[in-house]
Amino acid sequence: MAYSYANCNNLKSVVCGEKVTNMCGTYANCINIQDDPVCGNNVDNFAYAYYNCINLSGNTVCGNNVTNLAYSYYNCRKVKGQPLCPPNAINMRGAY
Repeated sequence: MAYSYANCNNLKSVVCGEKVTNMCGTYANCINIQDDPVCGNNVDNFAYAYYNCINLSGNTVCGNNVTNLAYSYYNCRKVKGQPLCPPNAINMRGAY
């Protein structure tokens, strides 16, 4: 699912399947994500996932197996929810 929703506006109810492992840049440059984007527990790469997003209104949740969160929330503006970090995160360079 890498970069699958990048540059989208006004996304609602974004969920990925349990077999997805790579969500790098999935929501990059999005505006107005209005629900809680959720990814499955098999995702390990969440780098750049919300990079440069504006108006994130839900809680941004990623599964417990994510190890790479590099730049995942970098340069985000108007984040209303709580970015939740998984316990197994190893690379968080520039995450916030």
